[in-house]
Amino acid sequence: MTCSRIAGVMLLLLIPAAGCEKSPQEASRTEQKQSPQEVPRAEQKEGPQAASSTEQKKNQEEARRKLEELSLSYTEEAFLESVKNGNALAVKHFLAAGMTPNLKDNYGSTALMLAAEKGHTDTIQALLDGGANTEEKDGTGNTALIWAAGEGHLDTVKALVAHGANVNAKNQSGRTPLRQAEYVGHTSIVEVLKQAGAEDPQH
Repeated sequence: MTCSRIAGVMLLLLIPAAGCEKSPQEASRTEQKQSPQEVPRAEQKEGPQAASSTEQKKNQEEARRKLEELSLSYTEEAFLESVKNGNALAVKHFLAAGMTPNLKDNYGSTALMLAAEKGHTDTIQALLDGGANTEEKDGTGNTALIWAAGEGHLDTVKALVAHGANVNAKNQSGRTPLRQAEYVGHTSIVEVLKQAGAEDPQH
């Protein structure tokens, strides 16, 4: 009788203990339920690129405001007209506002060529500083340097050469800046081009 009671008590103690025990798989599932499946992402702080983009947009807006003060609209036509007129300040604002420095007119002439033809050296410098490509060619193969040399604009030639313009570029007629300057008799430009490494096929 006593043994039977003791056995019964022990059985009662073992039943709850067995109910509380969990298999490793069950324990793992419980832990997975308790741990969050996805951790909410922290709000990303503004990185260097985002900050740079914001600053660039701010500068562009400021440049367009300055164009408005000059009574100029932000259009390609107004930009090219400013180039032709030698309005270097306006050109700087256009470029800062986002205008491409290699924009071409209906005849295939870039802004740099238009400025070179007129001898607007300050405008040339503004375009070069803004990323204008000196090797662009118009419909007949002329570069900005060929235009400047042919029109006799010494300071413009110097500015283009200093920026690394190709002194041996040829147009469709085979004329280089040197040949163009020789053809119209601009001896001072010829000397500058020779000093810069221009080749003279006649010699």
